[in-house]
Parts: sequence; structure tokens; C-alpha cells
Amino acid sequence: MANRTAIDDAKTESELRAEVAQLREDLAVIREDFRGVVGEAVRTGKRGVESATDSVKSAAHHAAERSAEFGREAAHKAEDTVTEHPFASVAAAFAGGALLGVLLGRRH
Repeated sequence: MANRTAIDDAKTESELRAEVAQLREDLAVIREDFRGVVGEAVRTGKRGVESATDSVKSAAHHAAERSAEFGREAAHKAEDTVTEHPFASVAAAFAGGALLGVLLGRRH
């Protein structure tokens, strides 16, 4: 019976070595899969950042164009108002300058 236990123990040790070797191989495969997943996540993140950056750039460009258009419209309206009412425009400019002069003069 002692002989049988030694054979069983040897077989078990051999099986354990095989299982450890298999676990090492499985771990190597898992490690490679994990690297692939991490790499794909990084690439996906970069694409997301690039897409968000493009969206922000586009929105900023659109806002700049809209602001420039609004500024041009305001300048045209002011020009039209001055052209239609030149004396009132000069009087308003004079009154605004006088008020500003009084306010700045009181500060000193």
C-alpha cells in the first residue's frame, strides 16, 4: 500500500506541474489580451478626444463667424442711424463726452 501512495503522489506532482505550466500559458495569453484591450481603450480615448477637439474647434469657429457678423451688422446699423440723424448723433456724442469728462474730473 505504501508503494501505491508513492505512485499516486508522483502522479499528482506530475499533474500539478502540468497544471502550473498550463496556468502560466493561460496567464501569458490573458496578459496579451489585456495589453490589447488597454491599447484599444487608449486608441478609442484618443479618437474621442480628437472628435471632441474637432467639435470644440468647429463651435469656436462658428461662434467667431457669428460674432463678426453681429459686429458688422451693428456697425452698419450705427452708420445708418448717424446718416439718418446726423445732428442728433453729434449732440448725443457731445453729451456722452461731456458726461464722461465730468465723471472723470470728479475722480481726481
